[in-house]
Amino acid sequence: MPSYWYVLLRYFLRVDDVLVRANETRMFHLLNTDYVLREYTVKEAQAKDLNMPTSHMKEADDVIPILPVKEKLTHKLIVNIPSN
Repeated sequence: MPSYWYVLLRYFLRVDDVLVRANETRMFHLLNTDYVLREYTVKEAQAKDLNMPTSHMKEADDVIPILPVKEKLTHKLIVNIPSN
């Protein structure tokens, strides 16, 4: 039985021959704890700086790992869960 949950929210933007950007939010919660970890990451690069043909930039999973990180925030969110 799972003892945690994990969520990935991803926004991927590609403007042909101009820009590639990804905003990602990851959330992780270990069950029976009172917090959720949230990580927000912004990655961005000019298409000309990626040394990758535009035809290979269609899939987010192929491009995002090589994008430089512009911003990264991590938060510990306290969750008040009423006990029964």
